[in-house]
Amino acid sequence: MTPMHVRRAVRTAGLSLAALTAAFALAACGGGESKDAEQSAALASLGLIEHSGFHELDESLTKDGKVPATAHTTAKHIQAVALATDWPESLADEAKTMATAMDTYAKAIDTDSPDIKKATELSNAAHKAWHDFTSAAWNYVYKEAGLASAAGDHSH
Repeated sequence: MTPMHVRRAVRTAGLSLAALTAAFALAACGGGESKDAEQSAALASLGLIEHSGFHELDESLTKDGKVPATAHTTAKHIQAVALATDWPESLADEAKTMATAMDTYAKAIDTDSPDIKKATELSNAAHKAWHDFTSAAWNYVYKEAGLASAAGDHSH
């Protein structure tokens, strides 16, 4: 990892921790009963997932053929947030699909010598599930905000 990647990973970890803290605080404050509390928790969780650095981890593995040091933890964090968040009904299935893909990938790399070809395939699948979920989640946010859908605009 270059110094730039290390700085980005540290910044991402800090943002992730802040978003996770906010998500759980908002969920606890709202008791999960009001739509505002549900939306606030979902937004905080979406921020955590979106800024987890998973996109860069997948690209690094695909390009370099090495599992990044933070890949397992990042995948498990995404899985945990996806499963712990009380998503609106329209997002719940995609959140579970993404969580399952992250779990499958994390299990494959949780070894001293992972099969790089298999790890790359599973990382790419988890990356696709990540994009599918975040696109659906942002479309939900746009809809709730009264804005036009941005289905084609959510990319890298």
